[in-house]
Amino acid sequence: MEACRRSNRKRKPSEKARKNTSTSSWIIEDVPDYKERDQELEMISDGFTITQQINRKLNSDQFDIILENMWNDFSIEKKNLFKYLDCLWFDMYMTQETKPKVLKWIKKENIFSKKYVFVPIVCWGHWRLLILCNFGEFIQSQTQCPCMLLLDSLNSSDPKTIEPNIRMFLRDIFREENTEEIADSVANIPLLVPKVPQQQNSEDCGIFVLYYINLFMQSAPEDLSIIESYSNIMNENWFSVEGLETFWNEICTSI
Repeated sequence: MEACRRSNRKRKPSEKARKNTSTSSWIIEDVPDYKERDQELEMISDGFTITQQINRKLNSDQFDIILENMWNDFSIEKKNLFKYLDCLWFDMYMTQETKPKVLKWIKKENIFSKKYVFVPIVCWGHWRLLILCNFGEFIQSQTQCPCMLLLDSLNSSDPKTIEPNIRMFLRDIFREENTEEIADSVANIPLLVPKVPQQQNSEDCGIFVLYYINLFMQSAPEDLSIIESYSNIMNENWFSVEGLETFWNEICTSI
């Protein structure tokens, strides 16, 4: 999961700089600014105190910071299996004006040299995770054939509505690399939607995607028959609510 080229976004500004600069123009409008905080009143014996909680609905800058911090915690050996794309690249690809830039950036990264590629997707104010598996293995075999996993913490939103956009995205990546024959085969690559733990509110989708990445990196082996065996790694009981909350309490301090 090598860090790919950034999308010309500023890194997390200092406290002084935050007062004088606005957030990146590429931050999705439906995802709130990280300066926003939920406030709750807590009754105490001698009156009220106001405690502040970090808004759990992550924007792209928050997501990016947490992902980089997570990445740095993994060993070099583990990271050699993975790559990840900038969390805004898919959304930028969907915009005609920025599509050519995104495809050129991806071409330079040689993403399919890795076993697994994480593609965070934030569209319509909702986060999903696409995992490209074995895409360097286009010689058909029973154990190493490529496939895609789409992880969605809100399956009621019908994850496969985005499938045409995903396949178009991959076809254009291969065409940019002048591999037209492989681009034509994208339609035959399975897109699987595993049953994974679901969010219980309207805010936690970004946290779920980060936790999906964290747990998948911990458990995914070097050689995996992903079509047959992915359910051994992820399912409805993949993690508990307590595990997710512990993860959130640890990562929220970085933003």
